[in-house]
Amino acid sequence: MDENIPINPVAIFAFNRPWHLNKTLESLKNSKLATETEVTIFIDGPRFERERRKVLNVESIANSYGSFFKRLLVITKKKNTGCASSLLNGVTQMLQKHESVIVLEDDIIVGKNFLTYMNMALNLYKEQKDIFHINGFNYSLDTSNIINSKIKCFLLRSMFCWGWATWRDRWIPMIEDPLCTDAFHLINTVKKADRKRFNLDGVSDWWAQVEANAFGKLDTWAIFWFAFIFNNNGLCLTPCESLTYNIGMDGSGEHCEKLSEIRAKLENDQEISIFPEEIIEDLGMLRLLKDYFKHNSLLNKVKRIYLVPLKLIKRIRLFLK
Repeated sequence: MDENIPINPVAIFAFNRPWHLNKTLESLKNSKLATETEVTIFIDGPRFERERRKVLNVESIANSYGSFFKRLLVITKKKNTGCASSLLNGVTQMLQKHESVIVLEDDIIVGKNFLTYMNMALNLYKEQKDIFHINGFNYSLDTSNIINSKIKCFLLRSMFCWGWATWRDRWIPMIEDPLCTDAFHLINTVKKADRKRFNLDGVSDWWAQVEANAFGKLDTWAIFWFAFIFNNNGLCLTPCESLTYNIGMDGSGEHCEKLSEIRAKLENDQEISIFPEEIIEDLGMLRLLKDYFKHNSLLNKVKRIYLVPLKLIKRIRLFLK
């Protein structure tokens, strides 16, 4: 990596999960460029008294990693503000001081080349205003038939929030527009055809998160950033093979249920040094992502068809006992 390229800061958002944060920091300290990286950890406050001990343990773990980075700053809150508010405000705070930022939550494991990829991409594309976001995560796509085997990352319309980065001049316009994080604004302005395109032409259901936020079923931040990028025809740089892995799909997170369908192969040795020169969406990789969602949608339907009768049988057996 060019020694003249600046190293961008990392913001980590944590709450009440000591084990998860420890795993995240353990992976980050083993990532190349860790010792040259400034890290800020934002810890949300407890919701109630019995949660205070866990939050204090999170703070203790955060402070224990000070020697592994160029600088470590831990910011704590006395009161709980919630995941969405904590992250939106924290990223904004970081970007008021820095031109760009790398963002992690406390359940994201990163590969050893994660920081290298993020820093190279942030610096390479900082003047390419059509690129809004750098994805660290990707689903396990079948890339075996890719003609150009040198392709290691590509441009895509879809935003993934499991390890990501952006620039001040892309993020702040969303924050300063009071309508951008209003779900009802999106529902009333985004046309059906655009919603379908947002949902990868109907094979995913990301738009449901907008509606869930509107009607109080969710209180999240990522779907609004995703919608802002999409509505501005923005693109997201995405690795062909994921550089991050989410360990929070175990029921421990605020918005993460126990899921087994989402899997990503974390290639710790993967290095990305060749980046797209043409700033357009990669239609071939888009097709692979659609194929992934189609396949998993079919699998989920089969599982439901299979599991529902089994659950019914178990209930009947319990009743007969």
